[in-house]
Amino acid sequence: MASSGSANFSVNCLDIIKAAMRQIGELGQGQTPNAQEIVDSRQALNMLIKQWMGITQSLKMWLKKELTITLTSTAEYTLRIRRLAFTSGGTTAIAVGDTLTGATGGATATVCCVTLDSGTWAGGDAAGEFLIYGQVGTFEAEEVNTNLATITADSAQYGPFTEIVEAVLRNSDSQDIPMNSMTEAEYMVIGGKGSTGTPRKYLFIKGIDKVVIKLNIIPSVTTSTLVLVVRRQIEDFDANTNTVDMPVEWYRAMKFNLALEIAPEYEADVSKTLAYLATDSLQRALDFEPEDTVTYFQPGLDY
Repeated sequence: MASSGSANFSVNCLDIIKAAMRQIGELGQGQTPNAQEIVDSRQALNMLIKQWMGITQSLKMWLKKELTITLTSTAEYTLRIRRLAFTSGGTTAIAVGDTLTGATGGATATVCCVTLDSGTWAGGDAAGEFLIYGQVGTFEAEEVNTNLATITADSAQYGPFTEIVEAVLRNSDSQDIPMNSMTEAEYMVIGGKGSTGTPRKYLFIKGIDKVVIKLNIIPSVTTSTLVLVVRRQIEDFDANTNTVDMPVEWYRAMKFNLALEIAPEYEADVSKTLAYLATDSLQRALDFEPEDTVTYFQPGLDY
């Protein structure tokens, strides 16, 4: 027998909710939950996934994203990262560090990441997503940067990102200088915060809708950029048709753990089998990606 030749199986929000409700006996085969049950279960699913973000190494590896921030003559940067879908209207690429300008409304923002989903800039059919910061004004259904790209609506909030994994200072020759994180206590004891030089350390402060990055010194060279590898948040389920923003090995864990999560609301008895499947599926998902570790070998000293 021939195999399918595909490996693109996916599920959406409603698929998971229906599967979970069948596990606790609240839904029969082929049935669909009512509107309020879907709303309540989707809320429970979003809460469950938000909690998983902080404890799972597999998801931490999955959610890495690279952002590039243009330095200015200041040591403090408040970032509200937003996302903006685009299609291409021109053959010149819009790159990291460029300023987007709306042709109609005049809104502006700086690009910190470009994701190309299809097409090419050279072919005039590039399509994907910009991650931007420093937005002033509201983007509309319009062209940006004189017909280099086309957008259909204003940007949407993307973050804030949850953690900085790695950070480097990249100069105009693309040479990188590693940067180290500081604690708040270490930042507070710096005496010369107003002096200029080459930043080597940063303080990361996470807020509800923004992050703040404070450097240990004001950059003396503003042609350099701060390149960050960050961990982004898992995207929400806002609609029943939303697909899962997680690796496929988490589908089973979501099904059984959502069932466990919503069972008390329906006064459903949780069987030992369901409890085992929830624990087992979560552990298997956690074990799917190995944790980043460093291994050292040295000769034995017993001789």
